[in-house]
Amino acid sequence: MGIMPEIARDIHNHLLHIKKKIEEKSSRFRMIVSPHSIHALDPDVLHDVMNREEGPLSCHIAESKAEEEYFKE
Repeated sequence: MGIMPEIARDIHNHLLHIKKKIEEKSSRFRMIVSPHSIHALDPDVLHDVMNREEGPLSCHIAESKAEEEYFKE
């Protein structure tokens, strides 16, 4: 599961940079970095996202047998 860890980390860091810029420009908007799906994200980056963000997260889960098994563990 997950894409290459270094690519996932780079994408996550880039999104955090964009989030910071948006939130510096306006207090009317709040950006939440949220994963699309478990299989499209490195587990370490997913852990960072889950622990860093305060607010609702949206993520596709248990859409395949492999994902069902992953969440049973």
